[in-house]
Amino acid sequence: MRRNVSHPYGGFRSSMLSAGNIVSSIACALALVGAASVAAHAQAVFQPTTSTYTVGSGPQGVAVADLNRDGKPDAIIADTTGNQISVVLSSGSSYTVTSYSTGAGSTPTAVAVIPNFALSGYPAVAVLEQGSKNVTIFTDSSSGVLTAGASYGFGTAPTSLVVADFNHDGFSDLAISYPNGIAVLLGSATGTFASGAGAAVGSNIVAIAPGHFDSTGNLGLLALDQASKQINIMKGNGAGGFTDVNNYSVGNAPTSVAVADFNDDGMPDFAVANSGDGTVSVFVGQGSDNFTAVTSSPFSAGANVQSVVAADMNDDGYADLVVTNGSNNTIGILINQGNGVSTGTAVNFNQVMQPALSGTPYGIAVGDFNRDGKPDVIVTQNTAGAATVLLNNTLATSPLPMGRNLGAPNLSYATGNMADAVTVADFNGDGVPDMAVAFFEDYTVQVLDGNGDGTF
Repeated sequence: MRRNVSHPYGGFRSSMLSAGNIVSSIACALALVGAASVAAHAQAVFQPTTSTYTVGSGPQGVAVADLNRDGKPDAIIADTTGNQISVVLSSGSSYTVTSYSTGAGSTPTAVAVIPNFALSGYPAVAVLEQGSKNVTIFTDSSSGVLTAGASYGFGTAPTSLVVADFNHDGFSDLAISYPNGIAVLLGSATGTFASGAGAAVGSNIVAIAPGHFDSTGNLGLLALDQASKQINIMKGNGAGGFTDVNNYSVGNAPTSVAVADFNDDGMPDFAVANSGDGTVSVFVGQGSDNFTAVTSSPFSAGANVQSVVAADMNDDGYADLVVTNGSNNTIGILINQGNGVSTGTAVNFNQVMQPALSGTPYGIAVGDFNRDGKPDVIVTQNTAGAATVLLNNTLATSPLPMGRNLGAPNLSYATGNMADAVTVADFNGDGVPDMAVAFFEDYTVQVLDGNGDGTF
């Protein structure tokens, strides 16, 4: 079995960011090269300490929460073909797996954690079921035992799920995308959900992301429509309703969206990965739900770009982009040159392609694996059955000039077949980031415990 861990630095591919995805490959060390004098750390060799558990016949989505309140993160996995979710409770040194049926033909594909559900002090788990066209809420107890609760149906198969407080009442709500719209379920103190207004939009929405895109204080949504090759700006009304107020063209076959402040003006911007033409489209926020494409957008990012995350990779105060390139088996880092600060659309990114990986990269996450204060990268390689870890091995200058490269992978471990996703979290409660990898063909999830020095 594999564990996926969400991390403050970044997340996973497209809509699965919020629901969590399990990853499948582990290897590698990352060296960042500055143009000035830098003190480089030695490359690390990863020696995995693994624990593998069967969690069904087709694990896909994953989320992390401390279900039994022991201070250690646990994992919840959606088993798509087994029509169940599996809960992996961590004791710090061992793991216990319990499965819960979601019903025949339900096809659960994603899970998301609802914090402090119904003011209980415990989280709940929302399960996205494409087969039954439902979202089912599983409630938690102090021991980490889940109980199936209410199911909320939709007229068509949902595609993605995010959790946020859309109506300012202090309770988590759910936004669920489906091909031609967004449904909203408003949370309450009793743990029940009421339908919000939602919105009709698009014809093939594949990912959504929340953010404050205007000055109202209400959360809006970005809705990525793969069919029209557009990002739709959905203005929130503060009550669970949204209005499509703007649309911006992106590239071919967009798959993933990341939100960050790229020009340091205090307003959220966004980047879209376009798998069809190997680019990333970048737009900067102007306020009032308006965005402008930056001058040089779209930026070349490789081939078959599947996932994009935003993080400050070189510690210069500007958000950079990290992408996976599925056709040429590489990782790309797009360094924000910082020349768009206070000038709006002059934001520019310098692309640095990384050494070839042994398999096709798919899911990607960012975290500080060796606790040196710098973001490192994990990427899954679903054709190699491995996950690659690239350590950020040099000190950044401020600002770091463009020449940022990754060192060649120093070691890869074949840990399973068809690795899908990866995530990072401290699963054993020792203060060191660990990683979890999901293997689609093996129906397993694998947990690798971090040693605190860049090895596992």
